[in-house]
Amino acid sequence: MKISKEDMTQAIVQEYLDYDPKTGYMTWRTKKHSSKVIVGKRAGSISTSNRHRILKLLGTVYAEHRLIWLHYYGKWPNAHIDHINHDEQDNSIKNLQDVTQRVNNMNSSLRVDNSTGQVGVWINKLNTHKKFMAELSLDGKRMHYSSHYTLEDAIAARKDAERAFGFHPNHGIVKPLESSTTIKSNPYRE
Repeated sequence: MKISKEDMTQAIVQEYLDYDPKTGYMTWRTKKHSSKVIVGKRAGSISTSNRHRILKLLGTVYAEHRLIWLHYYGKWPNAHIDHINHDEQDNSIKNLQDVTQRVNNMNSSLRVDNSTGQVGVWINKLNTHKKFMAELSLDGKRMHYSSHYTLEDAIAARKDAERAFGFHPNHGIVKPLESSTTIKSNPYRE
């Protein structure tokens, strides 16, 4: 039996899966779905493309955090599910929030190719005096742009702009599982 996303309901999800809001784990509740299912075992696996957990239920693959939202709240999320602490594996209910694309962009992780250690701060190699740039864009529009003598001043300006425009306090943090990943060393901080 295959059920499309449009026909999936809270009752169907709860019939097949249990959810622990503290751990964020979904576990199989019944073998009705597949003879390969082990009742009580954590459902799904980690996607190789984006580190989110995924699972297949009644012929359709879902992002686990979206099924959790349906399981817990009884409705699909309106837009994006943001992992507040940036850990896509942490599907505890306190770490999930249904947000617009704009709000999700205001709680982004630091990219691994960032050279300064701060989102929105970059080095202007053409300007030898005020070479540290602080920039903030929102909805495709540049809202803040300034140049600074020191990296610390540029970071402070960017953080001030983030607060002024309502960015999440976690915006720009390193993803928990990527903290061991090598981010380009920053010669300006040594």
